[in-house]
Amino acid sequence: MKNALALVGFLLLTAFTQPVLEVESLDIQKALSLEKIDLKIIGNSESTHYYKPLLLELKNTANHALEIKIANGQLFNSADPEAQDIITTQEEIIALKALESVKIPLYGMCVQEYNAAPDATTVYELGTKAKGNLATLAKRIQKEKAFGIAGQQAVWALTDGRPMSEITSMDLEQTTAARDMVMDLVAADTVTVVGETIRRPRNNGLIKRSMEGNFNYRISQESDVHIALFNQDNIVLDELFYKASVAPGSHSFEYTLDRMIDPKQYYYIRLIINGEIKINFEMEPRS
Repeated sequence: MKNALALVGFLLLTAFTQPVLEVESLDIQKALSLEKIDLKIIGNSESTHYYKPLLLELKNTANHALEIKIANGQLFNSADPEAQDIITTQEEIIALKALESVKIPLYGMCVQEYNAAPDATTVYELGTKAKGNLATLAKRIQKEKAFGIAGQQAVWALTDGRPMSEITSMDLEQTTAARDMVMDLVAADTVTVVGETIRRPRNNGLIKRSMEGNFNYRISQESDVHIALFNQDNIVLDELFYKASVAPGSHSFEYTLDRMIDPKQYYYIRLIINGEIKINFEMEPRS
């Protein structure tokens, strides 16, 4: 009996004297500068440029656990000057065991309306943190969960001078919320540019294109559904259909296109479920 009690006492003492596993919390910039992580960032081809446009591959190279923070408003710079730079619109805390690797998509939005959207070949590097009005807007987007087209257009109103009247969504509440988020951050006829923005010609040789169509799709869970028009640089131009909280089951989503387009360019009409591109319909240039 004494031996049994002694054994129990020894085990309890051992349990209380075991060292607590170290978890080091670091901002991603600090972790990278200390060489405690390996980092690779590429475009996310399964998402749009305004929802989860980046894929982050992160490896803990330390021999202890890490907690990596990616701040809301963190900028990621494209190695290709013709591709968009991205700002994160939601803070992320990533827990990593010693030597563990993860791959996660990041919420973010484009800060250069006239550059091409990223794809799986687009490589990014860690930039600085946004300051001033842009940092404020990124925080508002997270708070309001404004991760849709109108939220992206609000960013462009700040970075590229998009008129307030061109912040639009098929959902009136989203349009109003997006305009309210940026209303006090922009002055009329004032453009605050992040980096260098090259405006491309507008309304040169455009033609009127009208069409109707539908996408048949089965949804396994309640989902937000968008149909949107993109140009050949994968930049969203217009929202053609929107419905929140669509019930599971088979559906036929109808859309109508009625706008001016460049007949020499490719366009794409995409069905987007919870931020992921599910169907991509290509509109070829007219000869």
